[in-house]
Amino acid sequence: MAADRDWSAYALLAVDIQNDFWTEKVLSGFPEFEKSCADLIAGCREAGLEVIHVRSRFTERDYPFLPIGRLRERLPCVEGTTGERVLEWAAEEAGESVFTKQSWDGFLNPELPWYLEARGKKLLFICGLISTVCVFLTAAGAAQRGFYTVILPDCCAAADREGQDRLIAAYKGLVFDTADSRHIFQRYGGWEDLTAHAFPE
Repeated sequence: MAADRDWSAYALLAVDIQNDFWTEKVLSGFPEFEKSCADLIAGCREAGLEVIHVRSRFTERDYPFLPIGRLRERLPCVEGTTGERVLEWAAEEAGESVFTKQSWDGFLNPELPWYLEARGKKLLFICGLISTVCVFLTAAGAAQRGFYTVILPDCCAAADREGQDRLIAAYKGLVFDTADSRHIFQRYGGWEDLTAHAFPE
């Protein structure tokens, strides 16, 4: 059983599952996203695999640090707006950590890598919105900080499916691994072997 295994070196990062990113266009291209991702989060909780929430949060005074961000007509996920709110099924439960960001890469919040390192995390599963922007750049940020990173494409969504597929295919095996969320718990022995080779004592 997944719950009988030691998942302490693993974590799930749920990125930007918020109203402003869950648009009609994204929904139409990824109608299975909500169920797949909700099942994943529930499965992680049942197994004892830590769920960590990474979210965008801006004030009206904030703009992304990159100049292109200043050219947008409005900011996403402004603090206190309905756009900032997390989708109900993805809300944190008591004891789960939430990290906010004002950038595309969640690891630009220095508290996130510090927290993961302090808790001995080695392998990170990543899901959420938008796969071609914040999910991808957060995964790249994780990999560049020494975490073995696994994107779960069936629990991600973007403006178009072909764009997600092309991006993930281009970087799979170079920056991150991928897996089907339905199989990660059955692959426990494989993850153990992988982390043992990636992080030799």
